[in-house]
Amino acid sequence: MSCLPKRFTLFLLMLTVSLAGTGGCKREKLYGYRPPNYFPVTRDDIHSIVAVNAEKIWAVGSFAGIYHSPDGGATWKPQESGIDDLTQLCKADFVDDQYGWIVGSFGTILHTGDGGKTWTTQDSKTGNLLLNVDFIDREHGWVVGEKSTILHTRDGGATWTLQFDEMGTVYNSVKFLDRQTGWIVGDYGTILHTTDGGESWTKQECQDIIPVLDEEDPLAWEPIPVLFDVAFVNKQKGLASGIDGLIIMTEDGGLNWKKISTPVKLAIYALTVDGNRGWAIGEKGNYLVSTDGGYTWKTVTDVIKTRKWLRDLSFTSATNGWVVGGMGTVVKTTDGGDSWEMVSGQSYDIRSVWD
Repeated sequence: MSCLPKRFTLFLLMLTVSLAGTGGCKREKLYGYRPPNYFPVTRDDIHSIVAVNAEKIWAVGSFAGIYHSPDGGATWKPQESGIDDLTQLCKADFVDDQYGWIVGSFGTILHTGDGGKTWTTQDSKTGNLLLNVDFIDREHGWVVGEKSTILHTRDGGATWTLQFDEMGTVYNSVKFLDRQTGWIVGDYGTILHTTDGGESWTKQECQDIIPVLDEEDPLAWEPIPVLFDVAFVNKQKGLASGIDGLIIMTEDGGLNWKKISTPVKLAIYALTVDGNRGWAIGEKGNYLVSTDGGYTWKTVTDVIKTRKWLRDLSFTSATNGWVVGGMGTVVKTTDGGDSWEMVSGQSYDIRSVWD
């Protein structure tokens, strides 16, 4: 099981087989040089990053990898998870520099109460792939995943209860603003909203992304797009991102969602907005920015110098942020995303690594 969307899991498998059969891709012959490898964090894929503050940062990913920096990214150390190395860790969330949770494959939930010095497993009561976790304090948290899994805890994860189960849909992201108000997004354009802490969920829709059936050609059917991430600025304004460059927005708590124009057709895996600044990342090093609070977006190239997929981002302020992704990619910004420094990964620009 993988934290990546299914079509990219298949692509990576095909690529692995292809390279094995040809003896490698020898990029130095194709492009005149071999892209530099620079992996002070890890060579493995990184799926999530949490910057609790400017100094303390956690990243998690493939092969049960947990990596911590206590000094703003200057140094990184792996933390022992105590779980099987085959486990994919998909998402991390910290409420402060001591209390954090990580979710992943095989129903895995990990918890630390001492800043990652020790991690303990919590009983999720499921073997499903868990994709996202969101805590609003040390006691109240939610987890979502495949097969419409929604889990909730009121005691820091000592006990988890199944809150909702509608078999078949993958829930990719969950965001709560307080103990009562939250949203979930997922496959088939799914948007769920609760105002009672998840005791009940109401379906919301973005009409702009629901295909209109062609009665003359009923076979010309398109699926409703997948949504990968959701971010809310307040109880009224929120955004969600998805496949094929999709970004949608609401300004009334989700009663109405509208599609926002973007200049790309690549998947957008994560986004966030802070004041007038907004950032979005995704496939093939795709990077978009907004300077008006998410109403308009533009692609910025040759700033994050990688073609690897970018999976998650975390900002501690409007200027300081982190992005992680495939093959150990870790980049940071201190100027609001105008420039990015490669901390770990594979760059197509040797100067970004060795300058």
